[in-house]
Amino acid sequence: MATALLGDELDLHCGGVDNIFPHHEAEIAQTESCTGHKFVRYWLHGAHLMVDGQKMSEVGWKLLHAARSAREGYTGREVRFALLRVN
Repeated sequence: MATALLGDELDLHCGGVDNIFPHHEAEIAQTESCTGHKFVRYWLHGAHLMVDGQKMSEVGWKLLHAARSAREGYTGREVRFALLRVN
């Protein structure tokens, strides 16, 4: 799917910390054998966004909205800090 939308070579490929071996190794092998090119230059893995103590994907794709955050009294700066501090 990535090569169909973005081409044979990507600068960045992101994923969650749960993409454990051999997920990306298999993706690299499959893509590079088909294209003959290096697939990705930089791989980035991030922590999961937690909502009410659960991984966002496990709470029915519950989304955080700016309006909800404002109603709950959070500023934009506080929301950005909360999202950036995840490790």
